[in-house]
Amino acid sequence: MIDVLELLKVVQKTPGAISMTEAFGVFDTIMNNLKCSVGIAVDLGSNAGKSSLVGTAALSALNRMDIFHCVDPVYDLNNEKEWANTFQKTADNMPWGICREKNFKKDLLKKLKSVSSLRHTLYGETSLTYLKEFRSFSYVFLDSDDHQLELIMQEVKMLMEQVMVGGLLIFHDFMGNYVAPGIAYEYLVDSGYYEPVHINWDKAIEFVNKYNLEEDNDSWHFKHLENPNFVGCLKRIK
Repeated sequence: MIDVLELLKVVQKTPGAISMTEAFGVFDTIMNNLKCSVGIAVDLGSNAGKSSLVGTAALSALNRMDIFHCVDPVYDLNNEKEWANTFQKTADNMPWGICREKNFKKDLLKKLKSVSSLRHTLYGETSLTYLKEFRSFSYVFLDSDDHQLELIMQEVKMLMEQVMVGGLLIFHDFMGNYVAPGIAYEYLVDSGYYEPVHINWDKAIEFVNKYNLEEDNDSWHFKHLENPNFVGCLKRIK
């Protein structure tokens, strides 16, 4: 059984826009709500792997045998065609220096393996390119690019029937600074294919505050808030 505190300490030291409250909330939600066959688990907008660590660790703790994909153009800085379809338009505009480090991908895969027994693959492409190649998803963490409405609506329309019944679709930056994730969330609920999943934020906040995990969290996400919790979760029901 995984030690959640030790996992969160690894997540805490990994750069990315995820609060520790969100990390615990996602882990706990997967553990208590994922009810589908084994398939592909994917983090769309994985970047340095902060959210991927949480997702793959939870799946592994459930003794599942899903494969785990991390998808982000940062894994292929020379893929000019894919970068042209991002908010940055070119890798030269990317602000995250860690992604240019020599052993970035090797170190990320090593870190993922340290918390999970799953098989991991990094895809250096945009979410839309990736979603044309794969389906049968057990778990999706949706955090692509800059949350433009046009992009996220294309993503959820592709994902609507690609997520397996009982699988989870988690939105980051939900009900925060961005409007689009909330619109996409409601679109899927209105479709009848998905239902909202309760995230126990009280439990997450209690755990994170007990160990003071937000204080040293390596995140640029809502640093002025004590316990940021901008995550929404849906389960496919039919």
